[in-house]
Amino acid sequence: MHGKGVHVELIVSESEEIEDGVIRGKYDIGVISGIGMPHPLLEENVIDSDRIDALVSRKGPLAALKKISAEELVKRPLIMYPKKSRTRQIIDLALRQRGLVPKEVIDVWYIGAAVRLAEAGLGVAMLSHFFIKNELMSHKCSHLRITGDPFKRNICVIKKRGAMLSEPAALFYELLMGR
Repeated sequence: MHGKGVHVELIVSESEEIEDGVIRGKYDIGVISGIGMPHPLLEENVIDSDRIDALVSRKGPLAALKKISAEELVKRPLIMYPKKSRTRQIIDLALRQRGLVPKEVIDVWYIGAAVRLAEAGLGVAMLSHFFIKNELMSHKCSHLRITGDPFKRNICVIKKRGAMLSEPAALFYELLMGR
């Protein structure tokens, strides 16, 4: 007997691509970095928040610090996701609001590459605090908290407004929502 199964697929992509996939019905739900203005066709619920912190080489001059200001940060090469990334947009907006422009930016799509560049002392990687907290011990980097936590983002679960989810998708959605 052949029953209908459940297909779960975890895709790591840009928030805008995930939103588009949910709108077009390619995905039942998605998890994105929210910016406070959800697409009108989507329901967006904050499930957590995160901040962006700095990761630097343990051998570099910043390793002894515990905190760094945004003003000091922009004097160094910043290793960040490309401009298309929602996380990068959050960082760029916070810098613009302070009248700050980075000296140099190295665009990197992959977290592993950002960590390796920071380990090599080529710049300051701007990464999720969640990632840094969970992965720091396996790398040759030091964690710097940015004074005032200027780079914050919401982690949101999204679904198409008014869409009926299958039972497995609805259960997963409820799990993500912490219910």
